[in-house]
Amino acid sequence: MIKIRIDKEKLGKFKDEIDTLKEELMSSKGDEDVKHVIKLELIINIFTIFGLATLWLELNIFTVLALAAANLGRYSILGHTLMHGAYDSIPGVPDRLKSDKFGQGYRRYIDYWDWVKPIGWKYEHNGLHHHYLGEKRDPDEVQRASVPVRNFKAPIILKRLYMVMLSLSWKSVFLAPNITNALVSKEQGVELGKYPTYWDRTFWTRSRIKRVALDSWIPYITTKFIIVPSLFLIISVDAWQNALISIVIAEMIANSWSYWTTVPNHASKNIYIFKNKSS
Repeated sequence: MIKIRIDKEKLGKFKDEIDTLKEELMSSKGDEDVKHVIKLELIINIFTIFGLATLWLELNIFTVLALAAANLGRYSILGHTLMHGAYDSIPGVPDRLKSDKFGQGYRRYIDYWDWVKPIGWKYEHNGLHHHYLGEKRDPDEVQRASVPVRNFKAPIILKRLYMVMLSLSWKSVFLAPNITNALVSKEQGVELGKYPTYWDRTFWTRSRIKRVALDSWIPYITTKFIIVPSLFLIISVDAWQNALISIVIAEMIANSWSYWTTVPNHASKNIYIFKNKSS
């Protein structure tokens, strides 16, 4: 374990520099930033509309990639940025692009059609992951979450195969349960640092699994994999089948895409892991 000596004087100067940089960046925000995010939103919507409009066609790479790119765009580009409140302070920004409005109510299926509720994501990601990075209170600390897999006695090739398979469905099997459980722990008044982790038995109690199902699995699976493909039964059974297959493949691509652009940079060798909580 590496012990880090903190120079309070240097730390204070560093804080001042960060505050100065924040003021500069905040003052530079304006109409151009709003135009930029609206353009990104438009591009993502175009991909979505094109993908949905061509779902009934025979399986093709264009439909699949359009849906996968739209999925990634809403999750990583729009969702991540907007739920951090990046545009909240800009005058004239549409309400739908503000952190307290984005993905709320029925707009979850327009703005953030994904496995998790925005309110859960904001608490788990903004409130815990960013504030307690590298500590036990950080539910997204990859090295701790992957200990059972790393310690499992199996050939490395099997472990790598497991990671590839996990990447295809990680939002449903890891992200959604992790985020929902953090929110449930908060609501139940569980002390920070004592939230059950992914490999704990108390993480998978019947009441918590039910909450994950109601908040994440059922809404997403019902709308995306049942309702949307069924709309194409009006055309033919083949159209329904083409739609369902395209959606499933696009989902796996989007999952893997987001996994390999997100998880590895949370687990490199030079990331500090703190045994004790920070002050």
